[in-house]
Amino acid sequence: MPGRLTWRPRWAFPATAGILLLLLPVFTAEAAAPPNGDDAAVIDTVIVRGNRVTRPFVIINEMELGAGRRAEPAALERDRRRLESLGLFSRAKLFTEALGDGRVALVVQVTELWYIWPGLFVALDERALDEWNLKRVSLGVILTHNNFRGRRETLSIAGKVGSPQGGDFRWDIPYLLPARRDWTLRLQGNAQRIEEPLNLRQREGIVLDEVGLSATVGRRYSLENAVSLMLEAQSRRFSRYGDTPVLPPGDAPERYDRFVGSRVTFLRDTRLYKPWPTAGYKATLSLSGARSVDDGGVRYLQPEAELALFHGFSRTWIIAGLAQ
Repeated sequence: MPGRLTWRPRWAFPATAGILLLLLPVFTAEAAAPPNGDDAAVIDTVIVRGNRVTRPFVIINEMELGAGRRAEPAALERDRRRLESLGLFSRAKLFTEALGDGRVALVVQVTELWYIWPGLFVALDERALDEWNLKRVSLGVILTHNNFRGRRETLSIAGKVGSPQGGDFRWDIPYLLPARRDWTLRLQGNAQRIEEPLNLRQREGIVLDEVGLSATVGRRYSLENAVSLMLEAQSRRFSRYGDTPVLPPGDAPERYDRFVGSRVTFLRDTRLYKPWPTAGYKATLSLSGARSVDDGGVRYLQPEAELALFHGFSRTWIIAGLAQ
């Protein structure tokens, strides 16, 4: 027993020293890294640089860090990745900077992208190839502004000629109140004319004119969780070429179907979503309903659930799964 008591301390010291020697290069390497101020300092203010178009509150609202928070390296990296995922910047850099009097500022340096994108598109009715009929082809142009008014708003306007013909718009307002990030608004509208629509059983000679409007108000409880309420109204007018009555026989030369509807949606979105989702998931749970204004005979109530998973294997390959 005495021999064992003298033997254990002899090997305990070299073993402990060996662990310290192995960890010492790691600690030394971290200490030798170029400092960006005091990474653990408490932030006094946030300074945004490089934003020629984007309003500073847009950047600050999308970050976890802010005045009074501690600038930990993990939090700096999370905010950097989130800012780069917004689709507004090609690069974002976050670091601390001493202001004097012991105060520390968090500096956000961004490089902005180009925000106005025009585009052309072609839509083919499945009958266009069967009948080789150019009247079944629709040509369109779309103009999108991804940072309208410098507030991260998306404004999209599109128009098309052919069959169908018409236009639509969408305006996403992520910050209804600039000083806060919790209220959002989306406005959408569309108008189009379709000749002999495919979803009608007896469609020969029928013309469908559709007009729709919707407004969605949302509340963000955090950077990842939100709830929204959508209200919509839609009008469909069925008519024929000339004055031939619309089916059933004996009706007037035109008929209207008008609907109003609503949808409540709960959303959790952890994706880094632009320019494409490379990680995280999107889960939604919604309940929607609609009814006919004209006769009240058409009503429905429909629950929906959706889960989309994303995982990036490299800079160019992504795997995604969807369950509904």
